[in-house]
Amino acid sequence: MVSCWRKVGEQNAITISQDEVNRALAARARQFPGQEKQVMIDITASNPQAMAEIRVPLFEDKVIDFLGEADAGRGQEGRPPDTLPRSR
Repeated sequence: MVSCWRKVGEQNAITISQDEVNRALAARARQFPGQEKQVMIDITASNPQAMAEIRVPLFEDKVIDFLGEADAGRGQEGRPPDTLPRSR
């Protein structure tokens, strides 16, 4: 499923800003009261897996939001307008 999100994201130039990453890092650090500074160091200090744990959900959420917005313009129940029942 991740590759599907990645493909949609790449095709539609969906990106994650550094500000979004910073907010997510701060939120993660707040989950560990009194250890915030150490958590930030642990995540950002050459730890690609920890950074992925921050970035991937942000990216997935943006792709899902994008798809939801695109679907909202398609008509009733997400169906393309040409498949909607016609009134007689």
